[in-house]
Order: sequence, then C-alpha cells, then structure tokens
Amino acid sequence: MTRRLCVAVLAISAISVSVSRAQLRPLPQDEGVNGLGLALRHLPTSGSVLYVTAHPDDEDNGVLVLLNRVRGLDTALLTLTRGDGGQNEIGPELFEALGVLRTEELAAIHRYDGAAQYFSRAYEFGYSFSVEETFQKWGREETLRDVVRVVRTVRPDVILTLPLESPGGGQHHQAAGRLAVDAFRAAADPARFPEQVAEGLRPWQAAKVYQGGVGGGNEMDKEAHTVAVDTSAYDPLLGMSAYQFGALARTNHKCQGAAQLRAAPGTGRAVYALVDAQPKVEGAEADILAGVDTSLGALARFAPGDMSLQGALRNVEAAAKQAQEAFVTHAAPRMRTELRAGLAALRKTIDGIRSGGLADTAKYELLARLQRTQADFEKALTLAQGLTVEATVDDGDVVPGQSFTVKTRVWNQGTEPVGLQEVALRTPAGWTVTRQAEPPAELAPGKGTEVAFKVTVAPDARYSQPYWRRNPKVDRYDLDVPRDQTLPWSPPDVVALVRYAPAGPSPLPVAVERPAFWRYEGRWVGGEKEKVVNVVPALSVGLTPAVAVMPVGGGARREFRVTVLNDAKSSGEATVRLEVPAGWTVEPSEARVTLRAEGDEATSRFFVAAPASVPVGEYAVRAVATQGGREFREGFQLIAYDHIQERHLFHPALSRVEAIDERVAPGLAIGYVLGAGDEVPGGPARPQRPSAGLRARRRARGRAVPPFALVRWALGGPRKAARRQPLHAVSGGGHRRACHGRGSADEGPRPRPSVLHHAEPHRGGGLGGMGPGARHVLPRAARSALRRPPRLRRSVPEEPGREARHPGRRAGGEGNVDLCRPGPLAAAPRGHAGRVSAAGQHPEPPARPMTAQGGPPATGAGEDADESERVPIFGTWGRIYAAVVVCAVLVMALVYVFSVWPY
Repeated sequence: MTRRLCVAVLAISAISVSVSRAQLRPLPQDEGVNGLGLALRHLPTSGSVLYVTAHPDDEDNGVLVLLNRVRGLDTALLTLTRGDGGQNEIGPELFEALGVLRTEELAAIHRYDGAAQYFSRAYEFGYSFSVEETFQKWGREETLRDVVRVVRTVRPDVILTLPLESPGGGQHHQAAGRLAVDAFRAAADPARFPEQVAEGLRPWQAAKVYQGGVGGGNEMDKEAHTVAVDTSAYDPLLGMSAYQFGALARTNHKCQGAAQLRAAPGTGRAVYALVDAQPKVEGAEADILAGVDTSLGALARFAPGDMSLQGALRNVEAAAKQAQEAFVTHAAPRMRTELRAGLAALRKTIDGIRSGGLADTAKYELLARLQRTQADFEKALTLAQGLTVEATVDDGDVVPGQSFTVKTRVWNQGTEPVGLQEVALRTPAGWTVTRQAEPPAELAPGKGTEVAFKVTVAPDARYSQPYWRRNPKVDRYDLDVPRDQTLPWSPPDVVALVRYAPAGPSPLPVAVERPAFWRYEGRWVGGEKEKVVNVVPALSVGLTPAVAVMPVGGGARREFRVTVLNDAKSSGEATVRLEVPAGWTVEPSEARVTLRAEGDEATSRFFVAAPASVPVGEYAVRAVATQGGREFREGFQLIAYDHIQERHLFHPALSRVEAIDERVAPGLAIGYVLGAGDEVPGGPARPQRPSAGLRARRRARGRAVPPFALVRWALGGPRKAARRQPLHAVSGGGHRRACHGRGSADEGPRPRPSVLHHAEPHRGGGLGGMGPGARHVLPRAARSALRRPPRLRRSVPEEPGREARHPGRRAGGEGNVDLCRPGPLAAAPRGHAGRVSAAGQHPEPPARPMTAQGGPPATGAGEDADESERVPIFGTWGRIYAAVVVCAVLVMALVYVFSVWPY
C-alpha cells in the first residue's frame, strides 16, 4: 500500500473522529451507564448518512438523532453556508460575526444529535430570488467542488438534502438540493475534480439521494413516491423520542428565534422523496435505508471472495452484539470481556488488511470505516472501565510567548485496576511542553492522578480565529489554513493524550484524547462555562468610527478614536498613530498610552483633515499600535453567549472614509433610522444639517412639522412582521427608502433593479418596525401616527376598489431615492404637513416662507391638524392626556374633601 494511501486514510479517520467529538463536556446522556448504552449501538454497524443543507437550522435534527443515537449509524451534516446573511434575535452580531455564532450553535446542537459538521466555502449573501443568482454569486462549480470533497470524505451510503423546487422563498435551499444531487454522480467520477484524487481522496458512489423538507418540514408529502421516517417512538436511553431530543437540540438555534418549549411526546415524522439511486430502485420503499446493508459484516463487499476477511468481520460484529446483550442483562464483567475481545479482533483485522495483498481501493474503503469502528470500540470500553479524563488550563486567553499550566486528571471510577502507559500533550509546532511530574504506573479502583505541564506558546503562533476569510469580490470564503477546509474550526491547539491498558490476560492499550479547556463561571446566567485555549494578540487595536463621511471642497476635519486593549499579563507602554492617505493631515502625529494590567484599555483621539481638493471617492484610515518593536493592526470581536463556546473574530483597525459631494435644501430635515448592519448613520447630509435637526422635536400648537425625508437602511433582511410596518408620516405622498430588495411573503420574490436602489412599498404596522432609532429621529407627529394600532389604518393592496377609495396612497410609497447622488426632496402638497413627496410622483410646490429656526411659519389650527393624529371625540392624543390628568386631579380633590369633611 502506498504512503499516500496511508496518509489519506488517516486524514479521513482523524477528521471524522475530531469533527464528531469536538465538544468539551459531554451531555448527561453520554456519561455513565446511559452513555455506554448509546455507544454500544454504534459497534455492530458500518452505515453512514450525509445531510446537505443551505443554512444552519435547515436540517431535521429529529432524523439525525434517530439515525445516529437510535440506529447507531455515522451521520454528517454539510451546511453550505454558515448563515452569515440571516437575522440575529439575541445580539448585535451580523454577517461574518453571525456566521461564527451560528457555527457554534451547530456545535452545541451536535452534542445532542451526534452528527459530524462540515461546511463549504459559500457565503450567505442574504435573500436570493433565483437559483441562478445563487450559483452566480457562490460560483456553482466551486461550491460543487466542496460538496464533492465532503462526499468523498464521508463516503455515505445515503444522502439527504432539501427540496429541488419550491414555489417561493429564498432560493439557497433549492440550490443546495441541486448541488447535492449533482454531487451524487460527480463524486463517483474520477474525471471530476481530479485534484482531490491526487490529494488521496477516492471517488465514491452513494446508494441513494433523497430530497426532504426544510428544517423538518413535510413539503414532500405532495410527491407521489415518498418515504416517511417516524421519529416519534420512545427511546429508553434518551428518555424521550428522537423527535423530542432533536427539538431539544434545535433550541440552540437561539439567534434564529428557535422555539424553546419542549416537544410533546408521540409526535415526529419526516418525509423524503427519492431523487436518484445506484442501482435504480423499483417500486415503493418503506425506509430510506431500504436495500442498504449497514452491518459491520457488509464491509466484506469491498473484498469479494476474501473468506478470511468475512470471518474476521463476523467475529467483531458478534462480539459487539454480545456486549450489547450483556449490557441489557447488567452483566458488566462479561460486557467488558466482550469489548476487549472485539477490539483485539478488530485491530488484528486492520493489521491484516494493511499488510495483506488487497487492492489499494479495497484497503482504502475498509480502513477508512474500520478505523472509525475502532474509535467507537475504544470509547465504549473507556466508559465500561469507568475511566474519566479531563485537562484544564489556568488561562483561557494566552498571547504569543506566554507560559501557562495544563493539568491532566485521570480518575478510575470502575471496579478494575487500569495501567497508565502514557500521559502527554499534543501542541502545534514551535510550542514547548515540560511535564512537571510522572504519572503512576497503575490506577486502583476509586483512585485518580493529576499530571501538570508547563506550556509556552510559540512567538509566531497563529491567533485563534476563523481559518476562513470572506473574499470581497465574490460571495465565497478564502482559506487562510487550507488543510482545515470543510471543518467547523481549526482543531484545538492543546489536546491531552492518555494511553491506558485495561485489566485482562494481555494488555490492550487504549488511547483517550481530550481538548484542554479553561473553566469559568458564566456571566449573568451562572453555571460553568468552558472554552479551549485561545491565542490572542498582546495588544488589540480598534478604530472608530468604522465609516466616516468627508465632504469635498470644504477641508473638513473629522475626529477618530483609537482604543488599545492589553491582553498580556504584564504592564507596558505603546505608541499609537494613524495612517492616512497622502496629503491628509493628522493631529497629533502619534500618542503614547500606558497599560497597567491585563484587560487595561486606553483611548487616544486624533483629528484628520482632508485637502480641499480631495476628489469624490473612498479612502482608508488605519490605526497602528507599536510595542517592543512589534506592530499591532487589528482587534477582535468577542462572540460569547451562555449556549455556545466563546470565540474571537478579528477585524483590521480600519475606518472607511467616504468623500462625497452632498447638498441639502434649506428647511429639509433628513431622518436616518439605524438598521441591521448599518455603519453609516447620519452619513447623508450630516455636515450641512446639524444633528439637532434630526432629533425628535416637540410640536407646538398652531405650528406645522417641517418637511422631512426618512431613510431606512435594512441590510439584515427584516422579518415578515417588520416588513409590514407602516410609515404613516410619508404614506400620503411621502417616501420611505429601504435599502434591501426583499419582497414580502405574500407577494413572493421580485427582481431588484440594483443592489442599493430599491424602494419598498408601504405596508401596515406601527413604530416598532422602524427600529429603536425611530423614536429619536421622527418628529412627534410622525411618532404618534406610527404608534397607532394597525387596525386603524389597515392596508390590503389586493382589495378591489382600494385605489379608487384611496387615490394616490399606493403611489406615495413608490419611487427611488438614489443614495449615491443625494439631493433635496420636494415637499408634499399643501395639506400634508410633515411629509415629503415621493421621488418622481409629485411636482415640487411653490416655496413657502421659513422661520429663522428653519421651519414653516405658524398656521391656523385647521391647516395644521394632521389627520394621522386625530382620534375620536377629543381630536388629538394631547387632549386625551390633558383630560385624563384633569379627571385624576378632580378625583383626588374629592377624596380629600370627603376625608376631612366633618360629619
């Protein structure tokens, strides 16, 4: 067997084991007797299933639980994107940061369903209107290459994916389904992506590929030939059904607003439709694995005619089944004996395959699967022996060159002694490890030991950050560490390795690996939290604002602030400076900051001025901190919640400066409502219009609200409820500008005229849909109108005769405002105070005289009254408030009079 074949098989086995067992602390169901029973289910099986989806939360976790936890199959989930373009209902993370959060949520979920996680390089760019658009942005061939790579790595018997067609909604789901179906045949073709074959991956033909519902939906019920998967049966080891356990797993999709209530017993059903099969399937099927032999003995098909291999595999399978029988009858000594016998027979079989005369293809297929089975045997035997291994560190965030302590603890909680052959650490190249004590040769029942190590981080160690980086030219990630491609994260830097020998007539060494983690108390929520060792820079540098607007021709001056955070254990000083385009000036040229302890933070102010002749365009301002001759140019964003492991996302200390030629008509205020992912609040017209003009103003009686335009920047893809919120302040001839092109759910998708230039029509709703900034931007009249319940202004665009009863209302929400070429908007016609006309819909009315404060002169009450503020009986909400106050005062006065009146 060639050396390349050995390396490829070991790489596949290592990836499969590390991906599926990369969690820190196991669930209670995976410990003790319960965990042993679940582990035993994997021993006599060899089948595997790959699930291909578009986003995190597209998978059916109940099905994954059934296949992995109940049936004992190997399961893997390939999620094409990391969910970067979705919403976030629990925090501020968006885009790449949201992708990190959702990656960690999937890791938390797989503690329940047991699936191994893989990703492609596709970036979720947001809502998609067609499969063709999705392929154009992702790159169809590049994404298919990633899917084929995972298929050739996992080598599944069955592939599950999403619907190939759908009447509406984002088209990422359909794109993922089509790519999975294409990969079903492409993975078996050595001519497709031959560079993978050159790396050592072999072509692979799965048996069947099915399409199913998104997130466990039953869209396939309408298909003629379907297979129903029942996940409602109670499982005694899980203590609930597979559907309930999967629903418990899905609660970790918290940022997507996943349901947090427990599922009811007796429910759970998934439906799949067969798309392709090799060989072809004739007639109806009762199960997605029908016709697929998933037993351990079925692996003999890769070496037909080898009778010795068939006998060896049957012996291993028989030992596994006898261990399961002993577990059911509570015969612990017999169970351990069968596990040791099965593991010994399996290792002998693996050695025979390596040294035998089988073809390379047969060796490849057998070793890739049997080494996973060996890991399953070792896990089950470790649980049966009652051996517990844990490695902890004294610092969770370390900097290059720092030393820290790792303590590996081994406890024998079983009834038989075990021999300790090795206790060691695995670290990256360049790190140094010194063991401070030798472990004992044997651990008696009920005894434990602790071995300490001193570890020093390499001076050039890579920071703990995603190995992927978004390519700004395409919606696809570039890889900083290509060897980690398709993995959720790079493997942990510090891993404890314990090798022990269970009691028996002949020593049988078993290896146990555990990532070293730091324990700490969870903030606010309490409880214990853990995270692997993270390498961070000694100084983290941040620059604000992230986006600045610089008007051309005026020689404007802008303030920038540089924040430096000390992550090193020691104190020190640093020099901070800004790098600006040629010809620009910075005051001061540099600043010195003193950092007295770990976690200390210092901020320096700089003022940047552009020359008067600066042309329109985009420029960059960068911050640099220097300490000990080393420059630091980036900082990290901490992504930490109680349900995930803490992660860091690094950003360059950079500010994007937009030099634009902007003008605002006198008397026109521009309100700006901060939207999801918005980094340019107040950018349009900010230099010419004081910020006070954008704040909420009190409206005196007899005075009209100055005309205003409202710009809403919504990059994050609002939910259906938010898209239905009205903007009554501009609905009767005004204009709402929304910079996303997502159609409403009832309209279905519609094409976008361009990336940024799309006007969203008027919907129904209230102030809440405009975001938290609306309260501070809109005049009081507009805020009052927006607070009104939707039923007072219910809008049904499809209602017959609506246009006749409300002429011009629909047109008031149409038209575009080009933010790339800002200009004044015409005021609305007389009688629509507080509104502006829609672009291109109403001619500009004659100019009205303005007061010194920039607003229109006072008018009569009848002309001033805004119909959006009128209420029955009293006319305005202000009069209602006054009436309530007067009534309250009268009641209090009467109570006082009657309480002191002499009888």
